[in-house]
Amino acid sequence: MKLYKQLPDKLPFDTQKPLMFDTETMHGFGGRTRLVQLHQDGVSIVLDCYYMSVEDIKPLLHPYTLVAHNIMYDLSCVDFAGWLPTDIHDTMHLAKCYMPKLESFSLNTVADHFGLS
Repeated sequence: MKLYKQLPDKLPFDTQKPLMFDTETMHGFGGRTRLVQLHQDGVSIVLDCYYMSVEDIKPLLHPYTLVAHNIMYDLSCVDFAGWLPTDIHDTMHLAKCYMPKLESFSLNTVADHFGLS
């Protein structure tokens, strides 16, 4: 995993493949984005929003299909609100559609259901 404290010119990922996406926020739910975490084909990077603006990150993400668990939360945070990438897939929403009787839809529960660690 590589931590970026300066915005890269280009992300090191293939735009033709889904990009796993997650954010970490400060000050609880819906707070300011602190980290943007990205993963594809064994390559993980973390963009540190303490040193860079989410506004500058958004254009880098636009050409990707983003996949996340409960992505609507990530995209409803203060700095991502009102912005949508070209294409998104929410694994929590898919789990609710595919397994409506699952007791919980947390990432851990869904992963356990499929035998993933």
